[in-house]
Amino acid sequence: MNKIEKIRFGEKINEQNVLADAPLFGKWEETSKDYFSNPNIIEELYSLFEASNPSLPNSIKIIDIGSAGGLVGEHFRSKLMKNASVQLSILDIVKGHLDKNTNENTEKIHQDVLTFDRENSFNLGICRSVIHYFSKEG
Repeated sequence: MNKIEKIRFGEKINEQNVLADAPLFGKWEETSKDYFSNPNIIEELYSLFEASNPSLPNSIKIIDIGSAGGLVGEHFRSKLMKNASVQLSILDIVKGHLDKNTNENTEKIHQDVLTFDRENSFNLGICRSVIHYFSKEG
């Protein structure tokens, strides 16, 4: 199911961080208590985004990379839908994480971000808690 050998270690993946987290794949909620799902923390992240005064079109395409169940992306979509049409795609290498998202309108992409090649572009990319998996050293 969540086998570490399915992860492609390319030139830019920090293997040490991925291997350290591997036993937690599919168990983030119980391990982190409510840090990743805490609505106050997610709202604070959205507030920082909003304070940056982003210029977005009336039709917004969001990709939430390393999304787990997509809580952050779903929150951003619900806020942005007040003034625009919003399409959300969530991308995660762990299928069990994606399966937790039951929103039929959300596109679930089970793939490694390094092999993700998309012709369509996105207006907004969310990368919460994923940057530490990448490094120059590879």
